Amino acid sequence: MVKVSVCITTYNLESYVAQTLDSVLCQETSFDYEIIVGDDFSTDGTREILLQYKEQYPDKIILHFQEKNVGVNRNDYDLIHLAKGEYIAWCDGDDYWLTKDKLQKQVDILDANPDFSCVHTHWVDSYEVDGRKINFTIQQEQWERELKGDKYVERFIAGDTTGCRFSSLMYRKALILDFLSKDSAVYLSVPHKQNDFALFCILSYYGPFYLLPEYTTAYRIREVSLSMGNEAGKRINYTLSYLCLLAYLLKTFNVDKNIVYSAIRRNVATILHKMYNQRTCEWDAKLKELLLVLSQAGYSYTFGQRLLIMAIKSNMIY
Repeated sequence: MVKVSVCITTYNLESYVAQTLDSVLCQETSFDYEIIVGDDFSTDGTREILLQYKEQYPDKIILHFQEKNVGVNRNDYDLIHLAKGEYIAWCDGDDYWLTKDKLQKQVDILDANPDFSCVHTHWVDSYEVDGRKINFTIQQEQWERELKGDKYVERFIAGDTTGCRFSSLMYRKALILDFLSKDSAVYLSVPHKQNDFALFCILSYYGPFYLLPEYTTAYRIREVSLSMGNEAGKRINYTLSYLCLLAYLLKTFNVDKNIVYSAIRRNVATILHKMYNQRTCEWDAKLKELLLVLSQAGYSYTFGQRLLIMAIKSNMIY
């Protein structure tokens, strides 16, 4: 019987996925675990590498190939529903694990602590550009071991947490399935790219997090990743998608609106300043998207933001 499903998502990761798989396959456990890889229609050599590993480990690896590019959230959603394990351990296809006992230690913790929704660990930030590696040590606050529900979600939104890396996470599958059975919009219709943050909010609603203070995971920082990069268009798209998620969280959880609006305000400022400083007709559609999302969230602009919006629209005011 499978105890843990290790879910790996890939998209054009031919340079990294072998290291990811090797770090998972070397796990030493007292239980059975499966590896499910969801490839989001890669156009490089990623699928060929996955097929080679599948041929070598036919009973261990399950491949789920999307027939078109469906995006990170739909890919995640499919893997969650394919998982047979009681627990799900996540590892993005460009990250990798550092220890051979990561799964065993996390299972032991969840088995012994039924109140905790998940367990995460310390990690190493690995910079692709210059080869630097920085050990990221965090100190878990006491409230993070006790609090759950709307108040926990509020503190996530406010950024008042020690942090967590998606690829270090193991969580109870039943919790996310329970949530998705009632509301699957966060994965299937809300146009955001913050799948990790959304999952953290869902899990925190069911129970607090447990931190295993050991370095088990390497988080690779790449210039072409979803959340990195300085290109204005990319940053605006990413930030706009986060605003869509915040609007969803505002409707879904009974959270303090002032906390959510404060987070929205910071991100609106980022988008508007980028649009103002790099004026182009390409922003017209994005500005309409932004205004629609904010309207749906019931957001009230600051005076300065109203001036920026008018300046972006009008050459004279600019």
